[in-house]
Amino acid sequence: MNSRTLFFCLLYCFYGLLVHSATAQQVGDSTAYYYNKFIKPTNDSDLARAYLYFEKSMLENIENKNFAKAVYDLRSISEIQNRLGLFNESEKSAVEALELLEQMKDDDFVLNSKIGLYNQLGMLYGEQENFLKALEYYDYAMKRA
Repeated sequence: MNSRTLFFCLLYCFYGLLVHSATAQQVGDSTAYYYNKFIKPTNDSDLARAYLYFEKSMLENIENKNFAKAVYDLRSISEIQNRLGLFNESEKSAVEALELLEQMKDDDFVLNSKIGLYNQLGMLYGEQENFLKALEYYDYAMKRA
């Protein structure tokens, strides 16, 4: 094997390591990127693109039984749906996240997620002027805090 062939073999191996490392980091970077897109949308397509990203991620995480990440995805989906005025869908996504939390061991993540989801449901009902239902969910959140 001549030095030129060896150089290209080493370059190819190094490139493979870089791509693998970048792919692992890209998942976290993508989540942060799309989270920012729905928190501070800059154009009309930002919410739709973020929704599609979190929906795909949620389905993959449920399939892989990574329920903690699936709960995060569902919370994000619920918030996006709320911003789009899809109140029934938003409620459904939040309830689905709560159901996933019931399958998990109680810890700080589960507790904080439940509090956040109950608060989110309270805000959702408040926006729909269903204040009694909103207070009920705020009360659930407060009892767990």
